[in-house]
Amino acid sequence: MNKPNSPSHGASFQRNPPPSRVQESLLVPPLTSNIEESYQLRWRGKLMGTYALSNIKTKLDTNEIGMLHEILVDGGWLTLRDFQAQQRLVMEEIRIENERASQAEKAQAESERAIQQKRELLLDEKRRTELMKIEQHANNKHVAILSNRSQTPTKLMYVAIITALVLVSTLVYIVISSRIEADRAAAEAVKEAAKAQEKAAALNAAASMFKTIVDGAVEANKPPPIIIQPR
Repeated sequence: MNKPNSPSHGASFQRNPPPSRVQESLLVPPLTSNIEESYQLRWRGKLMGTYALSNIKTKLDTNEIGMLHEILVDGGWLTLRDFQAQQRLVMEEIRIENERASQAEKAQAESERAIQQKRELLLDEKRRTELMKIEQHANNKHVAILSNRSQTPTKLMYVAIITALVLVSTLVYIVISSRIEADRAAAEAVKEAAKAQEKAAALNAAASMFKTIVDGAVEANKPPPIIIQPR
């Protein structure tokens, strides 16, 4: 029994003219479609029925249909061969978009690292300035205490303890504030990285799905071997 797309069946192998770029954008199915989404098929104007993409791939693999059968996509009919070509364009666009997204993520990460380094430098400079002020203040207090010979030993000890407590409290506050700010910046960076990974994973999954369909269609389109029998 001859297949519908074999030469003995009278099928023309003249390829239809490729659709325009505007038509391609209308005929290519959305990237959110899955392999079980159904499409109508027809052969020479006769409707054959509605099949899932997985069933269409199976029929191509078993030579039940050929690449000149037509598929209905977004209200327009086109051959499976042209549908396959459009899917290649879709996968190429996905690949280019993934590369652009990856480059943008790298640039954003570099920018965020530069901003974080600048922020840390400013914090270090601020801490050093505050420590110098505290040390200068403590030294002034100490000089004032030593210069006041009229003060009793108990009063001098009290002033020294207060000064030490103020110094320690200020240092603790500076360290804790710096740590909290650094942890907050790190948490924001982790959230942004997680969002970027989820987006890349979704795009890669869509590309893998369409690649499977296209590879099956290409394999099914290979001509059968020609056997020459001796006379």
